[in-house]
Amino acid sequence: MYFGPFQEFFPEKAASETRQLTFNVLLPGGPPVGTYYFIEMFCTNPQCDCRNAMIGVYKFEGIGKFEPITTLRFCWEDAAFYKKIGLDFHQKRYPCVFADLHSGSSQYDAFFAKVFEEMCYEISDDHSSTQESAYAKRIKLHYDLYREHLIGKASVGKNKSQSVIGRNELCSCGSAVKYKKCCGKVGV
Repeated sequence: MYFGPFQEFFPEKAASETRQLTFNVLLPGGPPVGTYYFIEMFCTNPQCDCRNAMIGVYKFEGIGKFEPITTLRFCWEDAAFYKKIGLDFHQKRYPCVFADLHSGSSQYDAFFAKVFEEMCYEISDDHSSTQESAYAKRIKLHYDLYREHLIGKASVGKNKSQSVIGRNELCSCGSAVKYKKCCGKVGV
């Protein structure tokens, strides 16, 4: 309810740009042999600019059949940005990729978080620097497209009968933080 798939509004672009990996051999600590899709999901609140993505990892089981494996969180801003908007993910460094524990966990969380992070960044051995990949840039572009679509849709569909989120209610972006400390924070 809080995050929607990129393919919902941009099916053609998602069909051609969704990343998939095929493992032909069993890797140590890795998932079963097969093809895995990385489905991008973004916040559905048009007022929110949380600059992160949920990445659903699904194993292809046949035409139209996918098994959910894990959900990752991809955060591309620095720690100060997320703390400012009330999203403290308690990570040691940013940008980062980690398993989203609110979506359940899997024995492959750490494996896919590492694989996905390597798809997004070249990280120095001492973790002191990162180089963003074209794939990471494309996800950020998808985030912008998705958000622009929501903003346009919200401004067209706005009317007086539309429900309003109370300042003390949980934010609709899925952060599990009150709206007033998240997307409704004054001055953000």
